This record gives sequence, structure tokens and C-alpha cells, in this order.
Amino acid sequence: MNQMLRSHTYDHHDNSSNGTHRTSQVEMILESIVATVGEADRLAIAQVLNQMTVKPAILASLYRAFLDHPDAVSIGAPPLVGRLVMALREAGIAIGEPTCVGCGRTNHKLTSSQEGGVCGNCRHRQLATTCVSCGKIKIVHGRDPNGGALCSLCSPRKND
Repeated sequence: MNQMLRSHTYDHHDNSSNGTHRTSQVEMILESIVATVGEADRLAIAQVLNQMTVKPAILASLYRAFLDHPDAVSIGAPPLVGRLVMALREAGIAIGEPTCVGCGRTNHKLTSSQEGGVCGNCRHRQLATTCVSCGKIKIVHGRDPNGGALCSLCSPRKND
């Protein structure tokens, strides 16, 4: 079965000189996803991966994401993994919709964080720091000439 899956699913990747490397990258991603959603969906997952990883840059980005976070499909981040999760869902694979751990919203591009996938607004809040001008902990809106964080009230306005 595994040999059949390999020959059926990855043939077009093996036409290049890096075919073996590409195949190992796809297999690593496949194994990470199967560990999360289960063995029963292996063929469908492989087909979705095969469709999504035609471009080497996409495969490389997914590979890096899964190297950093083997459970990336349960996080739904970075955005390319979110697209993969949506493609898996469209293929009928039972996997949760990417959801921001900060606010619970769906249908947003998520960024990986220590807590999980977060939307842009929640990520800005996570990265909030002390404003060097007013001393309040706020979302960074700009920087002073020395690189210090400035909030939206203290940051110089454009067109002033």
C-alpha cells in the first residue's frame, strides 16, 4: 500500500534532480498531518499535498512550517498552512478550521505564536510593549529616532 501510494502520488516530483529530496519533504509533511488527523485519510491527504506542492517554493515553505511545528495543521498557521487546512477540509478530511487562539475568529490569516495561531490584531497585542514616550504598554505604532517603541498617540503623524 505504501509503495503504491508513493508511486501514485509523488511521480511528478521525482522527475527533477531533487525528486528524492522533494519526496522526503512531502512525506514528512504527510506523516505530520496523518499524526494529527489519522491514518484513514492518508491517500486523500497525499492527493491534496500533491496538488498544493507543485511549486517548489510552496513545498519549501510548508516544509519549514512543519519542521518548526509538526502539529502545524492543528494550529492553522502560518497562512500557507491555513490554506492547506482549508484544502484538506474541502477534500472531506475531518480537521478543525483554523481559529485564532486569542479572539476565536476564523477566516483570518494566522501567525504562529507560542500560544498557537493568532490573527494580525491579536499578534499586535501579543507584541505590545512599553511606549518610550508615555510609558504605557501599547501596540507599537512607530519608532523614535533611537528605535524605541511608540504607541499610536505618541508616534509622529504623517502629513503633520
